[in-house]
Amino acid sequence: MAVNLQQTVARNTSSTTSVTTTLVSSPTTGNIIVAVVGANVSNTATSMSTPATGWTKVVAQDTNGANNTTIFARVVGAG
Repeated sequence: MAVNLQQTVARNTSSTTSVTTTLVSSPTTGNIIVAVVGANVSNTATSMSTPATGWTKVVAQDTNGANNTTIFARVVGAG
């Protein structure tokens, strides 16, 4: 099974509690969308919860006062 990168989108936002993005083109049904979200908040526990319905938290590194990273994934459905 081959894995092909279709597109990437980067956002650099400070002081926000949510992140959204617009894909360059619509993803194909059955493809997987992967979102890697990071935060660097000194001396504060930062927890990234699961976003909208259909997304799954794959892995999370939530620590106190460090670079926190969470990876979310979603299989693209029809429509």
